[in-house]
Amino acid sequence: HSPRAFMFALHSALACHEGKVAITTTLTTTTLTTTSLAATTKLTTTLTSTLTTTLTSTVTTKERPEEVAKRLRNEAGHDTPIVCIVGASESQSADAEALVKAVAPQLDEEVGSRAKFVTEGKAGVQKTFAENCGDGSNVWNLMPSGQSSGFAQGVDINAGENSEQRQEIFGLVGDIYVTVGGDGEV
Repeated sequence: HSPRAFMFALHSALACHEGKVAITTTLTTTTLTTTSLAATTKLTTTLTSTLTTTLTSTVTTKERPEEVAKRLRNEAGHDTPIVCIVGASESQSADAEALVKAVAPQLDEEVGSRAKFVTEGKAGVQKTFAENCGDGSNVWNLMPSGQSSGFAQGVDINAGENSEQRQEIFGLVGDIYVTVGGDGEV
């Protein structure tokens, strides 16, 4: 029987679009022999070691908020304006919701291909904006590591280990901040 190649692509939460790739091969046999068992055991040990080393270095590498903001700027492109959407995260007035539903598609149509829109993945104004901003391909939802916005549109980006770090990154990354409603926190 011939060797079969397997490719494992590891996705780093801290380096969102950088893939780390480990390639290995294994023998596909129909009968289990002592030689193939030893080869399979060695391969499994090597693969486990490679995956563990790669995942450990990915998980333990912690970026400071300034580094994350700089990385996001690089991913967006230095000439691409980053527009941060700020607003009430709790129940919003019908007027605020209607305004956001009207403004989001207009902004996407006018500047969407030349800008990135960024939210903190919060309910209310940010969710309404993300879910009404074209197809969502120009929307980044900054989330603490391991969390998801649950928004129907936009790309969740791991930004910080907790909400405080995410908020700091959000404050550093934007060129323009659009605010709709909100309280003192906004």
